[in-house]
Amino acid sequence: MRKIAAALAASLLACIPAAAEDAKPLTVEQCINILAGLKSLDCAGQQLNSQCPADAKQYKLGDARLTIGMNVAALTPVLTEFQRAQQKYMMELPRVPTPEAGKPVPPEVADMRAQQDRESVANQLAMLAKTCNVQLGRLKQSELKLGDGPDQNAIPPSVFAAFSPIVDK
Repeated sequence: MRKIAAALAASLLACIPAAAEDAKPLTVEQCINILAGLKSLDCAGQQLNSQCPADAKQYKLGDARLTIGMNVAALTPVLTEFQRAQQKYMMELPRVPTPEAGKPVPPEVADMRAQQDRESVANQLAMLAKTCNVQLGRLKQSELKLGDGPDQNAIPPSVFAAFSPIVDK
C-alpha cells in the first residue's frame, strides 16, 4: 500500500513535460523550493513563504513576469501531487489505537507511532529526491535588475536563493 503512494507520485510527476536535455534534472524538492521563491516575487519585500503586505509594491520585472508566471503554473501541480501522495500514504498506514484520556500511552502504541513516523519521513524524503520532470523557463540575472536603486529590485537573498537554479548570469 505504501509503495502505491510513491508510485502514484512518480507516475503523476512523469506526466509533466520532460526537463531540458542540457540542464541537470531538478529534484521534486528543488522544484518545490523554486516555486516558493517565484511566488515570493508577487510583491516587493515579501519574504519566502509569507503573504504580501496590503500596501505592497510590485517588482520591476518586465518581460521576466511571463517566464515567472509560466514557471509557477508548471510547478504548482508538482507541489499539489507531492502533497496528495503524502496524504494518501498517511491514510494507508494502519490506525494506531488512541489511549484513554488521562492514561499513559502503552509502550506498544508508542512504538507503533514511532515506526509510522520513521516510515512517513522516509517516504517523504524518497518522494522529494525523485526527479522533477518539468521544463522551466530560464531567467537572466540582468532581467531581475538586482540592487537597491530606484530602478532596481531588492529581492531578499533567501527568495533569490530559492529560485537561483533557474537563473543564468
